[in-house]
Amino acid sequence: MKSVSILSLTLCALCALPACSDSQRCASESLDSAPSSTVVCEDAAGSVGPAGPPHTISVTGYGVAVSAPDVVHIHFGVQSRDASAAKALADNRAKVTAVRAALSALGVVEADVQVASYSLSPQTEMDPATGTYGLPTSFVADNAISVALRDPARTDEAIAGVFEAGATTIHSVGFMLGDPQRLNVEARESAMADARVRAEQLARAAGVALGPPLSMQEVGGSLLMFPDAYGMGPSTTAPTPGKMQQTANVNVTYRIP
Repeated sequence: MKSVSILSLTLCALCALPACSDSQRCASESLDSAPSSTVVCEDAAGSVGPAGPPHTISVTGYGVAVSAPDVVHIHFGVQSRDASAAKALADNRAKVTAVRAALSALGVVEADVQVASYSLSPQTEMDPATGTYGLPTSFVADNAISVALRDPARTDEAIAGVFEAGATTIHSVGFMLGDPQRLNVEARESAMADARVRAEQLARAAGVALGPPLSMQEVGGSLLMFPDAYGMGPSTTAPTPGKMQQTANVNVTYRIP
């Protein structure tokens, strides 16, 4: 009689459990410790519970933003030489003052003119008979100056102006963006728009509606410069800034029904 009672309790417990839908599989297992059962319902796709993980579409969007450089960085040197160290320094200081005045006339503000380095070097000669150096025969004063010119169209005018004012060497001329983040923002927005277009195309092909994005991740990008005509041309051609190109890549996952 005791065995029959336990069996009856087990059957009652199974009858009290909620039934699974036709699209789900039901599995029951008896626990040794007590006369009860556990039921796990799975849908046809194998997801546990009434609502499994969401259906999604994942795409990669590519974005590009292009702009002409709006700042020119010119690095040049001002050098003075004299038998007297004091006179070399004084002459150099006068040249630098004239160079700053020439840049100011072009609209360059003081904050965009920086002294990169400053030096005074004694020049000596070696005695070939003894292999030793004697007293300085002259002194060289050097100033290296960096200028941010915010009007690239006046690059030639600025270079000619600093030479006429006393500069002796142009070390480099570089074209850049005053606000590189602006190009980053444009490239990211372009990448997100491209991702949306790709996802909508896939959703239409699959016959489903596209929901909101569930996740977004930026996965790289680069800033490149393309000189006009790849820097080719006659030797008399002035330097041209070309174009700055910023790229962006994003991975986006959208929900679908």
